[in-house]
Formats: sequence, structure tokens, C-alpha cells
Amino acid sequence: MDKTRVWLAPVLVLAAALRAYDLQSLPMLWDEPVYVRAGWLYLRGCPITYYNPQHPPLAKYLVALGLAIGGLVGARALFVAVSLLSLLITCFIAEEVAGSRAWGIVCGYLIAVDCMNIVGSRHAILEVPLSMFSALAVYLLLTLGRGESLVKKCFVAGLFLGLAIACKWSAVPVALAALLYVALSKGEEAKRRVVAAALLALGAAMGYVAPFLPLILSQGFEQFVWAQNQIFSYHASAHLGRLGYELLIYWALWPIIVEPSMWMWGNPVVWLALPLALIYTLARGGDKARFVVAWLVFYAAPLCLLEEKVLSTPNLPTSAFLWYLYPITLPLTVAVAYMLKALWNGEGAGRAAVITYFLLALTLCLVLLPRCP
Repeated sequence: MDKTRVWLAPVLVLAAALRAYDLQSLPMLWDEPVYVRAGWLYLRGCPITYYNPQHPPLAKYLVALGLAIGGLVGARALFVAVSLLSLLITCFIAEEVAGSRAWGIVCGYLIAVDCMNIVGSRHAILEVPLSMFSALAVYLLLTLGRGESLVKKCFVAGLFLGLAIACKWSAVPVALAALLYVALSKGEEAKRRVVAAALLALGAAMGYVAPFLPLILSQGFEQFVWAQNQIFSYHASAHLGRLGYELLIYWALWPIIVEPSMWMWGNPVVWLALPLALIYTLARGGDKARFVVAWLVFYAAPLCLLEEKVLSTPNLPTSAFLWYLYPITLPLTVAVAYMLKALWNGEGAGRAAVITYFLLALTLCLVLLPRCP
């Protein structure tokens, strides 16, 4: 066994400790009440079109599973477990990008101490399983040159992307980024790239339809079509209004705003490194690193098109920010870890800066986390 991998254990323990404590006393935030009610109705035999047809059913099936195991605490505990699996997979993604298992562990540490990821992981929201399935697909695509054939891995990656979309349509842009990565991959014949991209799309379609099979078999294909119309109408109304520039404005301002709820915007040390990390990764990274950037950008870009009313809250749109951007914490930390590796390799002052960065990230996490509602 590689001794480096042993260090994954304390990272997972830290992440679990910060996410799994006192789940029973958490208030229900954002749309968690909607998803919990949907899961409760699923357990009682209601069709998925009966309540909250605006989103696909897969993540709500997972909520139902958690409710069946242990009520609301069971659902939240299941989603904490899913978030830990996402963290582990992202560590492996960072290994592929940085070419080092040690920096994969660094990536896991940054996820473990990010407040946005911590708080989102403690609630039964759709973005948690969406992130896990997206990360599984990305990892498979980053390891295309190993063992299994290109087409086989692309098909399986497509299945995971379809499952991510079956949690929430927010994952559709990630699937588009994956298609571009496969279609433009170097070292492969054009014909094989086309076949691989087609199988990726086929896998995504099959993965997406699978959670709807109970509906199709019990009520017919027409109800499946009706459900897609409901989902499309909801997203069209959200994205085709005025541009929601507030999301970007408040993200730019939050580090200098002293406000008790600012914890939910993420760990400042982690998130403020993002612009530099993206620039460095695009300038110095290879195709794998740029695919991770595409994963982040393709997911985040549509959120800038949200209609103003979708983002509005009585005060700042902090809830909307956490709710929608939770999945970004995974590619974000991969890019930051990739940049930190370059600093560390500079030795001397670079290594001292990296160590200080790690300690500051943990300190801010412990200071901000008690402000969680």
C-alpha cells in the first residue's frame, strides 16, 4: 500500500467530524423542506409528478432512502456520506491533474475545511449527489488512457453524467464540457473520438432516463414527457429573465462585508485563491487541468443568467449562492491545489507560504463554522 494514501484517513476523519455533528438540531434551510417532503411522499407511493415536478427525482429518491433509514437525521447522514465520497473522488481527480498523490490529499483537506461545502453537505439538497456523480464522471474521463478502452469508459462516464442530470438539470453544462473534452482529446483518431462522444451522450441519456422508469412503467411515456415539460418550463423561467449580476457583485464584495451570515460564502482563504488558481491552471496546466477549469466554468456560467427574482432574498442572496454553487467547491479546490504545488516546488519562501495558507484555512474554518444556523 502506498504510504501517501494513509494521509487520506485523517482528512476524511476531519471532514466527517465537521459535517456529521449534531445533525438533528439543524434548521431546514433553502429548499430542503421541499426535497424532504418529496422523499416522504415517495415513500408513501406518490408518483414523482405529484409534488415538486420542477426537478428530476433521483436525489429525492436518495432523500427517501435516508428518511426510511432514520428520518430527517438519516437523510442528512446519508448526504454527509455522499459528500465524503465526493471528497475522496476529488482527491483522485487532483492526483491525476497534479501528478502527485500528496497534492490530491491537499485538495481533500481544502474541501474538508471549506465552510460552503461543510454546510451544504449537512443538508439534504440536490447538489450533494449531483456533485458526486459529476466527480465520478470527471475522474473516469481523466483516466481514459488506462486499462479499459476509450469507448467503454466514456459510456460509463456518460451514465454518471446522466445520473447527475437526473438529480438536477444544473449538471447539463458539465455534460457539455465532458463532450468537448472527449471530442477534442489528443492522441486519438477522429473516428474513435466521434464514437466515444456518441457513447458518452448515449450513456448520459440512459442514466438520465433510468430514475424515471417507475413513472414510465406505471403511468406511461406521456407522463415522462409531461415531467420533462415541467422541468424545462421551470428552468426556462429562471434563466431567460434579466441577468442576475447580483450573484457576481456580492461574491466580489463578501470578503469585506462584516455580516454574520457570510460563513455560507465559503472559506475566504480557499475562495479568494480561485482567480489566481484559474489563471495559473489555464496558463501552465495540461489538458486534464483545463478540463477541470471547464468543469467549474461550464457549471457556474449559467448561474450568471438567473433572473433577479430567483436570487433575491430579504437581505443578501447568500442562500441562493450556497445553494447553487455548492458543486463548484470540488473543481475549485483541485485548481487551488494545483497552484499550491507550484508554490511548494519553489521551496524556501514558497513552502512557508503554503504551510501558512493551510493553517489559516483551518483557523478560519473553525472560527466561521460556529456561526452556522
